[in-house]
Amino acid sequence: MYKYLVIFINIILISGYVNAQNTPGQKMKSPMESRIFVGGSLGLQFGSITLIDVSPLIGYWFTDKLAGGVGFTYQYYKDNGYFPEYSTDIYGARVFGRYYIFDNIFGHAEYEWLNYEAYSILEDYSRINVQNILLGGGYRQWISDNAFMSIEILWNVNESIYSLYQNPIIRIGINVGI
Repeated sequence: MYKYLVIFINIILISGYVNAQNTPGQKMKSPMESRIFVGGSLGLQFGSITLIDVSPLIGYWFTDKLAGGVGFTYQYYKDNGYFPEYSTDIYGARVFGRYYIFDNIFGHAEYEWLNYEAYSILEDYSRINVQNILLGGGYRQWISDNAFMSIEILWNVNESIYSLYQNPIIRIGINVGI
């Protein structure tokens, strides 16, 4: 199932890239526009734990090796293992930086803020804020002249009992230049 979702997302992003190419008579992109990229990740998990994750991002290439940007996160989380059943909507934002040490290998630093309803056996749910500092690295694989897939391995260096992730955190995403 996951394999088909990744293929579907790639087809959509690549077709969007192909449609965005300049054609005769079209205005050429400015140098600033050519440095902007968009991307993100999409996650789905079903079973006793249901997780739906939509995390878009927008970034900017400051140099050929240094990129940074912002992203947003929405997750729906439901766990049937709790009584009463637990579900919450998770909202968040992040600021990140990537430095390419080699052509396709990068270091990644990120500050992330998340807000969700903490589980309570008394059904007295209250929304809490969780701040994460994620450090690690990754690898990118080009899928066209202007798009690549990446895999990152990150560690939450300020993990707490309220953290939603277990170390290490593995992310797979797609980035496309505008």
